[in-house]
Amino acid sequence: MDLPRESVGVVRKPPLGQIVLCSGCCCGKTERGFAPVSVGQFKSIWKAEKLNRTIQLTVSGCLGPGEMANVALLLTPDALEWVGRFHG
Repeated sequence: MDLPRESVGVVRKPPLGQIVLCSGCCCGKTERGFAPVSVGQFKSIWKAEKLNRTIQLTVSGCLGPGEMANVALLLTPDALEWVGRFHG
């Protein structure tokens, strides 16, 4: 089914990339011996600095890899990069 389309006149630049922050089975779990990760602090900074317009922040469940806790994935149009063992 084709839905009617209408331009709203808003032009938005796409973000440069996206950071996917793990908040899964081991990331930030101090009771399992891993460094704490303050997802709330990440989100507060992102919002205060209006970073989502440039780099989007997504909080996800377990991303793996299992041998490294506290991971994030940086996605850009050209590449993806894993960052691990961070704390904050």
